[in-house]
Amino acid sequence: MPSPAVYQSKGEIAYHQVRQMILAGELAPGSRVDQYEIAESLGMSLTPIREAVQRLTSEGLVDPSAHKYVHVADVSAEEAHDLLETRMALDPVAVELAAERHDSAEAEVIRQAVSQIMPFGDTHHDIAIDAHRAFHRSIYSACHNSTLTRTLDDLWDKTDRYRRTYLVLPKGETDRRMDFEQHQELARLVLDRNGSMAVEVARRHIELSVTADAFRALTERQEAAVGSAVGS
Repeated sequence: MPSPAVYQSKGEIAYHQVRQMILAGELAPGSRVDQYEIAESLGMSLTPIREAVQRLTSEGLVDPSAHKYVHVADVSAEEAHDLLETRMALDPVAVELAAERHDSAEAEVIRQAVSQIMPFGDTHHDIAIDAHRAFHRSIYSACHNSTLTRTLDDLWDKTDRYRRTYLVLPKGETDRRMDFEQHQELARLVLDRNGSMAVEVARRHIELSVTADAFRALTERQEAAVGSAVGS
């Protein structure tokens, strides 16, 4: 996991705390947020909250609706597709570089991270998601490309909303055993420095990921909503 950052101002602190609340689903997609309530909960004045909202607006995570309120940006099939497409392009690059460049210390971090992976089930979603994040971060760090690592970290942050939203969409649980096994295989191939095979596993893993499931589920939901509107 990334080392905790040191923030220099209340605006910076507010930005990171509110951003994390959105990404973790504490502030639900599409919900209306009272800036005064957030300021009170964080023990801050309104000024740093407004600074945070400006930054989050530029990232597309909130839609300002009035002086007092903001709306947390909703999830959409379109954005899920964009995030999935970007990850499909970049993740295999990081995996291949990690297979080539990792050192013994990074190999141990990867082994520790994969040992914590668990399949998604009826409970412990947050723990499972955090463990998956830590595993992929261990691979990204081992690629020895700081620009690529930062980009994938940011992509993972934004995709987290879709992972967490999918897991509560009203369509029942999906068996994530294959997802679990792919993590084990990916770790083995990276540690064996088999970059070409690791890339193939990484691509299959993304195609079958929770994010891909979220994209399909959101597409079905949007299409159903359109069909209902047309038929009414």
